[in-house]
Amino acid sequence: MKRILLLLLIASCAFSCVNPAAEQEAANKDSIVLNEPSPEATSDFRTLDTSLSFAGLWVNETYIDNIRKTRSPRQSQDVMESCITIPSRTLQVTRMVEGFHEGAEDVVVVKDRNSYKLYDANLNTLQKELGLISPTRLKIGDQFFSRISHHDTTLTDLGILEELLFSGRYELENGKEVIFTSDGRIQGLDGFERYDPLIDYTTSPLGNFDLVNMGPGKGKDYGYRFKGDTLQIFGTICATPGEDSNFCDSLVQGTMLYKLVRKQ
Repeated sequence: MKRILLLLLIASCAFSCVNPAAEQEAANKDSIVLNEPSPEATSDFRTLDTSLSFAGLWVNETYIDNIRKTRSPRQSQDVMESCITIPSRTLQVTRMVEGFHEGAEDVVVVKDRNSYKLYDANLNTLQKELGLISPTRLKIGDQFFSRISHHDTTLTDLGILEELLFSGRYELENGKEVIFTSDGRIQGLDGFERYDPLIDYTTSPLGNFDLVNMGPGKGKDYGYRFKGDTLQIFGTICATPGEDSNFCDSLVQGTMLYKLVRKQ
């Protein structure tokens, strides 16, 4: 009997040592830890510096559609939200390019939990919502953009027309192969090493053609036109000289130099 009473006394003491409040607090603590949001989610998104998986040059799909239809940048450039370079990290300043001519106001990309947004450079005002549809497609506001694969930020047009319009294998009338690469190089065309098609036309209307600078070195401007599968390249003649002797207000087509048939 005494042994039974002793066991009951020990059990009673052990039970009285457990603080119900402390036990509840521990349970609550465990619950909080399990459901606690990540530090990234609780921090102010306007101070979150993180990498962006979709960094790169993005071009408005309306412009891309126009280029494929007209095959002329001069006829396709009137797209106000032309392109934007998304930086490698949030909070870095960038800007939308308007009409391939001038930049809009400075903006930064921010990450708010699992969504992305464009804010003004002072991080005060939301400018646009960003929706990453796929690794190569992005929605900015109500416009859709596609990512350019090969672009060189040292070039005036960032490689847009090289990739969208020119790149491929061609054949001259004598059967010789010529290659225009998507990063602005030429192979097999009379010593020409590089090309840079003009994307921004701000002067008076030209003839029914566009311009491409080809060289080695600084090179010079030539006229070009796509007709079906054929790329025509020709010299130009200044029809209306500008006030500056190095500038021409309008050009007309000169001597035909090359006819290249696209093979691939």
